[in-house]
Amino acid sequence: SRGEVRLNGKAPNEAGPVGYVPQDDALHGTLRVADALRFAGELRLHGMPAISREARVRQVILQVGLNGREDVRIKSLSGGQRKRVSVAMELLSQPNLLILDEPTSGLDPGLEEKMMELFRSVARDGRIVLVTTHAMQSLSCCDQLLVLAAGRKLYFGPPAAAPAHFGASDYVDIFRKLPPLKV
Repeated sequence: SRGEVRLNGKAPNEAGPVGYVPQDDALHGTLRVADALRFAGELRLHGMPAISREARVRQVILQVGLNGREDVRIKSLSGGQRKRVSVAMELLSQPNLLILDEPTSGLDPGLEEKMMELFRSVARDGRIVLVTTHAMQSLSCCDQLLVLAAGRKLYFGPPAAAPAHFGASDYVDIFRKLPPLKV
């Protein structure tokens, strides 16, 4: 019911940029991928020289695997590609904290795994990445797993140890072991 959030000992608004990717993408469908990222770069990196911003746009396009799709209108992209544009927009400012709300919902298992690997690589670059998900296939990509139910922490630790903690046979079985939600 109370507490304090700190990033590297600082309040979030003092700790540098924070990126947030909502479950539903907030993208302009008529823009091309590169144009949408350039526009976001102008807003988020306004003090950076134009040539450096353009280099950053190219860098995030490669990072999220959208090279070759730069001139495609966002409305023509697949759901997974749109999600990668949303992630790329947040990566432009190289946030210290990246929060992703159900970023793999509706994706096929192969694309879900690629997205989770992308998030892992971002974390390996020294950032904190928080992912909310109901997809269990790629939990092994995570360093830590937090299971919440009705606002209460039921588990926090390595993903591989979670099934044993709940007396479950695997990650999916954990859901059967959770206390029922009161509606």
